[in-house]
Amino acid sequence: VLGPHPPRSAAVDDDDEPEPPPWSWTTVEPLPQFHSGLVTGYALHPDGRTIFISIEDCVTFGTRKSTFSFDAGRLEWTRVGDWMLPFEGQAHYDRELDAWVGICRYGEGTGHLCCCDVPPSPAADAACTTTLPAWKFCKEVMFKKGFTGYWGATLVYMGDSRFCLVDCRVPDDCDVRTTLRVLTITSFGLKYDKAGELVTTRYRAYASISYQIAGKFKRLEDPIAFWM
Repeated sequence: VLGPHPPRSAAVDDDDEPEPPPWSWTTVEPLPQFHSGLVTGYALHPDGRTIFISIEDCVTFGTRKSTFSFDAGRLEWTRVGDWMLPFEGQAHYDRELDAWVGICRYGEGTGHLCCCDVPPSPAADAACTTTLPAWKFCKEVMFKKGFTGYWGATLVYMGDSRFCLVDCRVPDDCDVRTTLRVLTITSFGLKYDKAGELVTTRYRAYASISYQIAGKFKRLEDPIAFWM
């Protein structure tokens, strides 16, 4: 959603200054050769202009798994390699860890967070990484996934290695057909221990929030949350 027009300059009289130009957008050509519904994970490169995007089950490329990058400066797509980011949804770059952090999408990491080394950006004219960069998942189980009452989880980055996890589920004492939901918000920090493993710090669990949805509410894959 676009906000209001840019404000007028206070240094110029309103009668002399023309109306600011309207907001606009640019269509990128060519469009990516995959449907957005195939995206499994994505992350912004620390260069601030390159987005890495992983997809699966795309027959266009003769492979089930691929990762692409989009350079927002050059408006260019690059196919990085036949590998996938280990994240489910959005991952976030943390400067202290020098890694992307997100919710693990692989079975052995169900309910865990994981971190992944950041590959070189094609925008830097560096050699692209043809294999999945090194990654590891956090020891702690952060949420329960896979049971019938699970409704999704979202990881929010708050800066300085601080994160917030928002997960949604059906109350334990309710039938899965109920319209009641429990939203749990947990904040914590992340660091590497002496063995180089990813662990949580400053763990703080907030009180759960219960609410009721409309009977015909369309199921969302994950809670929608952001940090201000």
